[in-house]
Amino acid sequence: MHLQRCPYDGTPLDVDSYSGGSFLLTCTSCSAKWDAHNSLVRRIAEPDWEAAAKARAARANSIRWEPAEPTT
Repeated sequence: MHLQRCPYDGTPLDVDSYSGGSFLLTCTSCSAKWDAHNSLVRRIAEPDWEAAAKARAARANSIRWEPAEPTT
């Protein structure tokens, strides 16, 4: 599993590596944390749900969908 963005709000994760191949993944937006080692990923800190909701809303508002120009 390759966890690169927070599953709660889509923010890119900060990664700290430790000896033995362990990684601490942290969401800078909602403060959720995961411990990753080999193929095992487990959440060690629950997110701030209100902060996650605000980050999701901000991300949704920043994405503008514009239709493609018709091709002839």
